[in-house]
Amino acid sequence: MEEWRPIKGNLQYAVSDCGRVWSWVSGRYLNGSIDSGGYHQVNLAHRGRGRGRKIHRLVLAAFCDAGWKFLGFRNKDTTDCRLGNLLVDLAPPQPRLSAWARLRARDMGHRGATATHIANIFNVPESYVTTMLGSGR
Repeated sequence: MEEWRPIKGNLQYAVSDCGRVWSWVSGRYLNGSIDSGGYHQVNLAHRGRGRGRKIHRLVLAAFCDAGWKFLGFRNKDTTDCRLGNLLVDLAPPQPRLSAWARLRARDMGHRGATATHIANIFNVPESYVTTMLGSGR
């Protein structure tokens, strides 16, 4: 069964997990067009101005949590915008330490603290610490 969700930032429209876009104003589906890159897009009116939006990005924004990174299409068809056809990376972004914390961690590394110990103190992955220190400590 097709699931519909509102388009974030523009509640006049809804997008389905099958890649279809509905206009609440006109009461019909939007056909859209193919842009110069080969992607299926629709023009959405917002504050009196039309703006082309790629349908696969609308689907991902509506059905995936924040932090996704679009990787491509499973079947290599850029006009097939079904949620099941979209490849995404949902990995959380790498942690970042403040400048002070980086200096403190480097100082601890130079004083003989292990990367595991530093990672536990600052609550970051050990791989992040070893990259930051520049060695396999």
